[in-house]
Amino acid sequence: MGNRLFTDGSVCRQEEYGGWAFILETDEELIQASGALLPKCDANQMELEALEHGLRALPHGPCDVQLYCDSLHVRDVLKALFRHAKPSKKATPSIVVRNGILTRALPELIRDRRIHFHQVFPDADDCEEQHRRCHALSREARERFVERIRDSKYAD
Repeated sequence: MGNRLFTDGSVCRQEEYGGWAFILETDEELIQASGALLPKCDANQMELEALEHGLRALPHGPCDVQLYCDSLHVRDVLKALFRHAKPSKKATPSIVVRNGILTRALPELIRDRRIHFHQVFPDADDCEEQHRRCHALSREARERFVERIRDSKYAD
């Protein structure tokens, strides 16, 4: 089966809180994790956050990864990073700079890995069940975070 990584990020537009999640299937195990970030984040940041956490969960060393994601932004960032990883006189792609903090770790995380991007359409009938689960995990993480924030405001 190899490594299959499903990632997703979500943002509540009204409150600008974001959630992220990944599900990693390897030959040996199934790993899933999710979390949330503070306000003023956007969907692209959450998608990259999910990718970063998922890549960190992979076994160390060279490997192939089948990445299932609904974000074209993630695809574009990965393309830019792989292009930039090769010797080139071109400047760092602006797409990487724009997401500075979140993408700083990505060059190291993709080194020695072959990532095969698969575009997922969440509402399609043939959408992988794992991606639907990942989407639900990211929303749940965001909702739990928002509830904790609200509870702390009213605790005073």
